[in-house]
Amino acid sequence: MTDADFETTVKEFVERLTTIENEITLLRQDRSELFAEMKEKLDLKSFRAALKIYKIQTATPDQHSLHKILTVLENQE
Repeated sequence: MTDADFETTVKEFVERLTTIENEITLLRQDRSELFAEMKEKLDLKSFRAALKIYKIQTATPDQHSLHKILTVLENQE
């Protein structure tokens, strides 16, 4: 790879990376705005907890075992 090719590659990489980082920033702002909008309509703390639980449940391959374990844990309280 020549020095010119190398320089072109680095510049392309930086440009594409900057574009992606800017898009990530915009998406984070959109996410914050959505949460601010829903703040009056939902209990966001409960929503976030429910969303975490949902994601864990859908990622767990053995739903039966998960349910049995949760039942045992809930009955300890």
